[in-house]
Amino acid sequence: MISFQDRSLIRSLRSLQRQRPVHEILGGGFLADVILWRRKNVTIGILLGALASRVLFEVAGYTLLSLLSKVLLLLISILFLWSRAAGILNRPRPPIPEMHLSEEMMREAAVFVRFHVNVLLSVFNDIVHRKDTKLFYTIALCLWMISMVGGSIDILTLGYTSLVIILTVPALYEKYENGIDSYVKMAHMEVQMFGGSASRLSDGAPTAAEAANSLLVRTFSVITHPSILSFSSRPIDGCGGGPPIEASTRVVDPSPIFFISSSPASSATTTITSSFTSSGISTDEGDSETSLLLHRGREEWDAMSETKLHVGQGNDGDADSKHPKIDAVDDTAHQISSDPWYQVGFVLTTGVNSAYVLGYSGSAMVPLGWVIGTTGFILAAAISLYANILIARLHEVGGKRHIRYRDLAGHIYGRKMYSLTWALQYVNLFMINTGYIILAGQALKATYVLYRDDAILKLPYCIAIAGFVCALFAFGIPHLSALRIWLGFSTFLSLIYIITAFVLSLKDGLSTPTRDYSIPGSNASKVFSTIGAAATLVFSYNTGMLPEIQATVKPPVIRNMEKALWFQFVIGGLPLYAVTFVGYWAYGSSTSTYLLNSVNGPIWVKSVANIAAFFQTVVALHIFASPMYEYLDTKYGRGQGSPFSFYNVSFRVVVRGGYLTINTLVAALLPFLGDFMSLTGALSTFPLTFVLANHMYLKVKKNKLSAPQKAWHWLNVVGFSCLAMAAAIAALRLIVVDSKTYHLFADI
Repeated sequence: MISFQDRSLIRSLRSLQRQRPVHEILGGGFLADVILWRRKNVTIGILLGALASRVLFEVAGYTLLSLLSKVLLLLISILFLWSRAAGILNRPRPPIPEMHLSEEMMREAAVFVRFHVNVLLSVFNDIVHRKDTKLFYTIALCLWMISMVGGSIDILTLGYTSLVIILTVPALYEKYENGIDSYVKMAHMEVQMFGGSASRLSDGAPTAAEAANSLLVRTFSVITHPSILSFSSRPIDGCGGGPPIEASTRVVDPSPIFFISSSPASSATTTITSSFTSSGISTDEGDSETSLLLHRGREEWDAMSETKLHVGQGNDGDADSKHPKIDAVDDTAHQISSDPWYQVGFVLTTGVNSAYVLGYSGSAMVPLGWVIGTTGFILAAAISLYANILIARLHEVGGKRHIRYRDLAGHIYGRKMYSLTWALQYVNLFMINTGYIILAGQALKATYVLYRDDAILKLPYCIAIAGFVCALFAFGIPHLSALRIWLGFSTFLSLIYIITAFVLSLKDGLSTPTRDYSIPGSNASKVFSTIGAAATLVFSYNTGMLPEIQATVKPPVIRNMEKALWFQFVIGGLPLYAVTFVGYWAYGSSTSTYLLNSVNGPIWVKSVANIAAFFQTVVALHIFASPMYEYLDTKYGRGQGSPFSFYNVSFRVVVRGGYLTINTLVAALLPFLGDFMSLTGALSTFPLTFVLANHMYLKVKKNKLSAPQKAWHWLNVVGFSCLAMAAAIAALRLIVVDSKTYHLFADI
């Protein structure tokens, strides 16, 4: 029998199935045709008319009254002259019918107004006399939201934005409704499943039949991506049952249908061992509701307490080579070996094209100038790609997958280097996260200043708001692989502020005839600024957590990670170059360390770009905080049950909330964004990405390298060690100088 919780889940899924098409929900008439682009000429005309009115009101400076009066004056003048000319030339007069309002039309309009006014008065009476608390809070919330929106945006902009949303979102939903509905259903199933799991855990261990039925229901709760799954079913000891059933299951996307094949799974197959009994459900006769779910399921089994993951891959990273399977060197509470290479590529690109790119024009190009700056960015990309590929190729040293940077260093050097690497990585990620919170606070304040320059909302307050939003996001995303669709949102948000900064900088550059590209400061300050800018160049491409990101990629892990790295440095770097070089070209030595503060353009455009930078920073911070989250979840968390069980969510709230509180406090104390980037690159990015990468590769491959190769790697170790020390001194000097200029909790 299916448990009560699973029946509730099935009923809730059926309730999610919409019975009417979108066109019918929208009324099914002319208006629905226009909204869903079935009358394209009308829809395009409305959008063009809205665009034209936007240009007239915002660019040309017309007011509504002046525009209406001029249009009516022009219309009446044309009709008057037409009528006069027709009488003189003996031509027909303008075909304008006589217009008047009938008594019936006015009566219907009055009835319509009266009806809706009475509805509003009825609601008011329910709140005042009947003390309808729920209705009161609903109305109060709506009015508060309207006041917030009205205080931050004018009515015309709100109308334009609403019109664009109405004419795009329903049409896009109708076009892609199958995919969107499937994701919504999967999310709903997750919530229902987690609730049912918690209740079953509190009531005690489930029976064998309940375990089998719950497993079938849980099967379809994972966001899909093409993969091959194999499973074997066996009877539970003491529970009876028939012979085991073995099959290889392959799910073909996008059709959620299971096909049974007798072919064995490949070496990269995820093997899942689960328990069934004949007293529960059989493969050919069972509960009809569960069978219905089976045919509507997606393609992965959710991780359960009896799941065992084995990743098959050779030591050389070749999925086709017949080497023994390689397991992770240590346990982890997070998900590994589950993401395709392009998802990992987007993770890396999200870090490269975070809102930090808005600061490279001022923090890197201004101290370096055109020649050194441009050459430095290209050389830094090439050297960083080389160093990251070295680290990626060390992922499977010693027959084990090293899913953390400190694990790899500890395996090669010993326990002391394990602790030192973890300390360096912690400092690196902590300062990166601090910089992200500062950056999000600056974006929030920049948005506020566009509308009100009263100095009420100071930067420390904005940083506190940014830290709170980052914490909320961290509570809901259990691990790095769970970002998935958020990476798509992050890429979209990145394109918004990068394109905005690029276009507005280009416009300003074309309208400004002369610019000063000289490097500011004295000779001594130029030396320190150049060294600090070099650290910023290195920081712009590297994460300091490559093994942790590589742990999430599917086998073959080395080959797929190299694909992701080439994607990051070839395609992902193009937006960075565009906005950095154009920003410096447009403003020269006066370029701000936050480029959106330098550009000129419509307020609403700059607002959208700043808001996009704020939310993209929230996603990017989660990537760089994930190693710390993984450490805390693995060492102190329970590591069992659903990621969204009450205990696990509460644990994330307390632990991640505390970690981000410290980050936010440091960010508010010392909001010097450029200095953070320089110090981060000096203290940790240089050692982790370049020094350790080359030395570890030397130590592991020493018997396979030629003398020139060894000399090259030693040159990298010594050179980048010296550069790291020099960059650290330069960055500390900048912090000391800025500390004299700005006080603690400065409002920059």
